[in-house]
Amino acid sequence: MYYVNILKSINYPDKYYTGYSTDLKKRIQKHLLLIHKLALEFPNSGSVRKELLKLYKKLYKRDKLNENIGVLISIVADLAFKNPSTYPVSSAILSKLFTFISDNKKTEYMNKLIKRFDSIPNTGIVDL
Repeated sequence: MYYVNILKSINYPDKYYTGYSTDLKKRIQKHLLLIHKLALEFPNSGSVRKELLKLYKKLYKRDKLNENIGVLISIVADLAFKNPSTYPVSSAILSKLFTFISDNKKTEYMNKLIKRFDSIPNTGIVDL
């Protein structure tokens, strides 16, 4: 007998990927790395934006974060840099991440972000 793997024959492979990885997202950094991997395989897909929105909702509820904020900012910035369709949700995530750091560090990270996005036209939303 021949068995067809129904899940692998789905028309939208990014949907299969996101469904498979949802149980693995306990920490913010792991969640971001999974989204980053998804974005590398399916750039600018709706699934990338959807997963980022889920992360934002998870992050929005937090008052404190015990992870390396610099690493999180770097991953989100790289996602946005390579996936312009994620600018709005990436900007919201970055804004929330900035609430967890001191003013001195905010200036440092903002300057790095501005420098990174200077070479890309039409990034006004990121400038805000």
